[in-house]
Amino acid sequence: MRTRVALVVAGAVLIAYAMVGVLADADADPIGVLVFLLAVLVGHDLVWMPVLLAAGLLIARGGAAVRKEFARRRARRGG
Repeated sequence: MRTRVALVVAGAVLIAYAMVGVLADADADPIGVLVFLLAVLVGHDLVWMPVLLAAGLLIARGGAAVRKEFARRRARRGG
C-alpha cells in the first residue's frame, strides 16, 4: 500500500511540475499542448488499454490451462 501511495504522490508531483513549466513558458502554444494531451488520451484509451486488456485475458486463460494441466498430471501420478 505504501508503494502505491508513493507512486501516486510521485505522479502528482510530476504532473504539477509539468503544469507549472507549461504555464510559466511564454512560448508555450496552448493549442499545441491541448492537441498533444488529446493525442495521449486517445492513444491510451483506444490503443494501449485494449492491448493490455487482451494481454491480461490471454495470460488469465493461459494460466487456467496451465493449472488444469498441472492438476491432470498430478492426479495421474496419484497425488
